Amino acid sequence: MSAPVTRLSGARPVPDRTTTRTGPRSATRTEASQSDETARICLYGGMTTPPSPDLAPFERQGAVLLTTYKRDGTGVGTPVNLAVDGDHAYFRTYGSAGKAKRMRNFPDVEICACTWRGRPTGPTVNARVRLLDPQTRAYRRAERSLTRKYPLIHGLLVPLLHRLKRERTLHYELRPAPDGPS
Repeated sequence: MSAPVTRLSGARPVPDRTTTRTGPRSATRTEASQSDETARICLYGGMTTPPSPDLAPFERQGAVLLTTYKRDGTGVGTPVNLAVDGDHAYFRTYGSAGKAKRMRNFPDVEICACTWRGRPTGPTVNARVRLLDPQTRAYRRAERSLTRKYPLIHGLLVPLLHRLKRERTLHYELRPAPDGPS
């Protein structure tokens, strides 16, 4: 059984894509198109929770500028890779990094979209970070989320570099905060 054909003057017959066909490969282009959520799940490897409005701009962002604060209140910006999942996001760093020490002292941070080199390109969002315990599901979920979004960088290079440097890998959970850093 063939699909109805639409004829254009002087052109070869074109199948009508709005009708259904039968058989094992019966999906037409219209039927095969996925909803935004399903496409997002396929793109980011199983992340099923839609992002919160505060984190939605960072879902497909390659790098995010994480601004942490020193004891004297001075902000220090560092580009990081962020994997968004629902109302929280994950990123990782090594144990002796300066940002790890600053976040341990002051968990209130700011994030904004940026280039890979750290030049801000979007609005700032206030957030709060929490260090994840390696024995928890959240830690494994963070690791899996980062690996799925950045397979080469976080699936191979970062773990390899951390092992070669004999550094402890720290995973952080980031949640949007209603108020600014203190």
